[in-house]
Amino acid sequence: MFNSPRLTSAGRKDISLYKSLLKFKNIHKKKLSSTSSVLNCHTWYLTEELIPLSLFDKEQPLEKRTLLATKIGLLITPGGTEICKPTLPIISPKSELADFVGERSTTLFDLLSTPVDFLLKPNWHLQPEKISVKTSIKNLSPSMTLVNELLDMWPNSIPTLQGTRSPLKNWSKLWKLI
Repeated sequence: MFNSPRLTSAGRKDISLYKSLLKFKNIHKKKLSSTSSVLNCHTWYLTEELIPLSLFDKEQPLEKRTLLATKIGLLITPGGTEICKPTLPIISPKSELADFVGERSTTLFDLLSTPVDFLLKPNWHLQPEKISVKTSIKNLSPSMTLVNELLDMWPNSIPTLQGTRSPLKNWSKLWKLI
């Protein structure tokens, strides 16, 4: 099982892995096809709801994170985003992180009660709101390793975890998001 060491870098690494696989297109076309199909079934880090985590990937160039921030910051949401099963996106050879932003990309910020308008400021990455969201994600990250292991057992495992202590007050909503 592929396991990204950081929750925030998983989206970038999924895209990078896919593009690396494409280099073998002329060597093993059949294997590439089946491998790409499998990878596209495991793109949950690239869903509209989780792509904002890439804003906190310090290995991602600031200009790409700023593009992502701007796309999310421009979204107009009615508030109170309903948690539902996310749609897994399909990676293409030209995919970039910002391509996966959609109307549900404010969900993380809604759960943390943080308006997204700070993402439109020139120094968005230095704003207190960014630091607050980053801290919440950092506190959540150890729990996310467990999530990777549990996804194969979904949904039988989740009810036993709902009583787990969490740094987020919206723990059950976050589990539904994932």
